[in-house]
Amino acid sequence: MKPICWHKVKRISALLFVDLCSLLIAILLAHIIIYNNITDIVEYAIGIAAALLFTVVLFAFCGLYKLQLQNAGFEEMMCICLGILSSLIVTLVFNLLTSQLHLREVLIAYVILFNLVCVSRYWSRFSVAWRYHFVGRKDKIPVMVVGGGNAGTTIIREMKTSDKIAYMPLCVIDDDPEKLHTRVCGVPVVGDRNDIEEMASKYRISQIFVAIPSAKKEALSEICEIC
Repeated sequence: MKPICWHKVKRISALLFVDLCSLLIAILLAHIIIYNNITDIVEYAIGIAAALLFTVVLFAFCGLYKLQLQNAGFEEMMCICLGILSSLIVTLVFNLLTSQLHLREVLIAYVILFNLVCVSRYWSRFSVAWRYHFVGRKDKIPVMVVGGGNAGTTIIREMKTSDKIAYMPLCVIDDDPEKLHTRVCGVPVVGDRNDIEEMASKYRISQIFVAIPSAKKEALSEICEIC
């Protein structure tokens, strides 16, 4: 029998608590928006309790308590959308049958809940991005990324959202003329391989990352010679 991972238990318990509080806050705000008061909120206790139960169960079913929050991305956002949508539908059906919460109130509450859940799941990434942009930039090593495709995007995103990486991407090189003067995760595409030397000097680059897994050996050798 595997030992209990108490760190995991604490993390899940914390997320459960945050989700329950978020939904309660969302329902209260929705009630205030519609009725301009909360004096009669106790009358809807059954509807609120059902919403809490449905939401937690469906969130668990959709995997919201298994997400790796430090790496939350598109797939995690899809899980959140699925959890919110499924719990919204079930709660709407329940309230249609029981006439507990007003349907507009449920809709507004789950819109607010969606935003609160996103904040709770992406908070670690928000905090890392904040520190990247406003704190500790002087300690980062300035780098250039050659390749603005999927591989380059992944490398840049990881550099900008991880506390364990001491690199700061300042510019991107790509031979595709359509990508020139665009941005990859906020980093500008400043030229093609012929501009590597000039841009490395302009941005005071210390290291260059080549992120072109589909490139042929001849092209990689040429790029490496320039670097």
